[in-house]
Amino acid sequence: MRAKTCAGDVSVEAGWYLFAAHGPSSERYPAPAWDDERWPRPQYPQGTVDPGECVDGWLLIPVVVAAPVTTVRLSDPDGIPLGEWRLPEEVGG
Repeated sequence: MRAKTCAGDVSVEAGWYLFAAHGPSSERYPAPAWDDERWPRPQYPQGTVDPGECVDGWLLIPVVVAAPVTTVRLSDPDGIPLGEWRLPEEVGG
């Protein structure tokens, strides 16, 4: 998926490890924290986003083959959810 993060009046943390896909029975598939030259570019960055700035890029979230995925969730570094996106029913499964 392609993600974009913008900071308002204060700096925010950006990183692929803040994203995870979730299944209907609480399955959790976190975005991996590694780089692979075969991944699409630009990759979603990791680091601090300064006030008024935006960053964006691709991130990959591997899931079990044929596993249903219902949402993608963004959480802060402490695991507190910041946003959730529902996926169409035809994703996974």
